[in-house]
Amino acid sequence: MLAQQIERAVLNISAQLEQDPKIPVTKTTAFVRALDTPGLYAHFKPRSAADWRRHETHTAALELRAACLVAGLRAELHADSRKRRFVDLSWECQEVAKSHPEVSVHTWFSEAVDQHRAKFGHEAAE
Repeated sequence: MLAQQIERAVLNISAQLEQDPKIPVTKTTAFVRALDTPGLYAHFKPRSAADWRRHETHTAALELRAACLVAGLRAELHADSRKRRFVDLSWECQEVAKSHPEVSVHTWFSEAVDQHRAKFGHEAAE
């Protein structure tokens, strides 16, 4: 039930963004913009350990994953050939419900590290 409520909220944001791409969204739901904004995230393949340590690498990966899951759910709901009811998409809703907190926790953690870096220096935040 909770998973479906989270997904309904994300789908609602998606529908609002389709109507008006400039509506404000939170940092933890900004990934939904990627559904209708091609090239929003510049993706690159991490090639070194240093690439993997960059929080931007993880942010882009988590946000793109969440956006892809929302896009898949949206496509399932709108596909004429296999019209599925929302209540029949519990697995898809569960996956989106897991991906959204992953984005949220990562965003909040990155912000905390950045605050510590500003307060205590670069070495303390690494």
